[in-house]
Amino acid sequence: MYLCGYYLCHTGCEYGDRDVTYCSQRLRRDCYDVNIQHTCCASCAAERDTQAPADCQFGDKASWCNPAEFDRSSCYTAASATCCETCATYRTGPPGEITRCAHVTLGLKLHNDVDGDIFRLKFTQ
Repeated sequence: MYLCGYYLCHTGCEYGDRDVTYCSQRLRRDCYDVNIQHTCCASCAAERDTQAPADCQFGDKASWCNPAEFDRSSCYTAASATCCETCATYRTGPPGEITRCAHVTLGLKLHNDVDGDIFRLKFTQ
């Protein structure tokens, strides 16, 4: 590899994109395809977000990830991998941190009242 201009380019991209017309019209997410990365080597390198996780460096992978129409609860499903950039904007915890919920087991004990016919519940931990 070598440095060309402001972008880190692979050897074989010394002259920029191989199909300038196509590469100027394609979508950013198209760069996930290795063949398109080869054809559009300079423009894909320029659009790569190197600060993003490796599987999200070209943003969302589908058009239906549009934040205006996307239901944020979908980020709890497999859609989070497809809509990685959109889900990252909804994330409320620090990036990379997995928050775990504490599990508390409650036991129930039945106690007889003074006269023996009324039961009270007592919660124990």
